[in-house]
Amino acid sequence: VVEKLMERLPVTLLLSFLALLAAYLVAIPVGTYSALRPSTFTDRVLTFLLFVLYSLPSFWLAIMLIRWLCGVGGLDLFPLRGLTSPGAEAWPLHARFFDLLHHLILPVFCLSYVSFATLSRYQRSGMMEVVRQDYIRTARAKGLREIAVIFSHALRNSVIPILTLLGLQIPYL
Repeated sequence: VVEKLMERLPVTLLLSFLALLAAYLVAIPVGTYSALRPSTFTDRVLTFLLFVLYSLPSFWLAIMLIRWLCGVGGLDLFPLRGLTSPGAEAWPLHARFFDLLHHLILPVFCLSYVSFATLSRYQRSGMMEVVRQDYIRTARAKGLREIAVIFSHALRNSVIPILTLLGLQIPYL
């Protein structure tokens, strides 16, 4: 059993790391954008879409994506199985890299969408709380540009709560 586990461990770690990275890379900008424009049409649409994503079971969505996007009953955009295409060992390095990325898109999405839906809501609430703080008002009163206030002061402090959630995301993956 250990031999079989060790054979699959590198692929599992690769998928888990990429899913975690993708979740944070999507969640932070989406949550920040939504927090800076609260109660707008875009915020409401994002909130709705994120709740829909969060409510979809990942195994069901994975089956539907395979059915719709892997040539089973719909489009043939992504490969159905494996990490590489047949004969990819003979390809140049850059072609093998892009082939690997092509094979990883759907699995990484299916592993990360629930996390980025959750993390973006945490990021939104954290950013909304930070933007109301006195030091943000002081930075604006000193004449700093809004982009500097957001990226230099607010974003740095609003990311702390979702980085603490990293400890919960790792066992989930």
